[in-house]
Amino acid sequence: MSPPNSIKHPLSKSGKEDIGNTEPVCPQCGWSLDKMPSRKMKCPSCSGFIYVRTRPSDGRKVLVTMAQAELIKEQWSVENGTHDIYLKKKLLFEEEKATIAARFGCKPSDNDVKWSLFNKQIIENARRGDWGLYRNTKLNMAELLRMEGRLKDALNLYLEICYIDLNGPRNTGGYSNLDILRKYPLFSPEQAFLAPGVLVRIISLKKKLKLDLSKTKEYFLSAATVQQNALKLSVLPDEAWEKLSVELSK
Repeated sequence: MSPPNSIKHPLSKSGKEDIGNTEPVCPQCGWSLDKMPSRKMKCPSCSGFIYVRTRPSDGRKVLVTMAQAELIKEQWSVENGTHDIYLKKKLLFEEEKATIAARFGCKPSDNDVKWSLFNKQIIENARRGDWGLYRNTKLNMAELLRMEGRLKDALNLYLEICYIDLNGPRNTGGYSNLDILRKYPLFSPEQAFLAPGVLVRIISLKKKLKLDLSKTKEYFLSAATVQQNALKLSVLPDEAWEKLSVELSK
């Protein structure tokens, strides 16, 4: 391998900092890689994680550290006019991190903080009758589990999401007026759908866990029955499985 290279982050013509390396060079130790990676990887020299991002200053793919990835995320929020939202979320994250640390007497991981915030968010989604958002929060939780390598737990959540989707979740924004709810119910099976991205995740995890369709059905019915009992959904688990199994068998 080649020796380490120096790392510089000049300003672009727009005046924004050009964060990251456009060449296959580790952003932490400067080691030259064999080729430009397309996804997160560990540096073979320092074992630090290398993240792949697109920076807003010039739209180029770059290799960055975790901290630099967060800076690019903030730059994009400024670019997209959502910087206030970004700052609020960051403050909420830091407050939750401090709360958990004080409660348990140790510093939580970022994923522990995210999971805690997801749990609070999902309770608020349910309280307001925002079942579409509830479903989206579940999806975020499933993605976190998958990235942590908790494949079976992630699969169960993806299957649960499919069951919710097949009942047509809606957002009511906290409305409690019965006339409005009759016109715009919490769930509308006529608007049911199965997200292709979720189906891809299920098929991939099913393969990795070496599950046949019969075992997948067991997982689905178990997850769906819990949701059906809790939310009194009109599409029964067995009926939902018939629709899902067709998609999983394609």
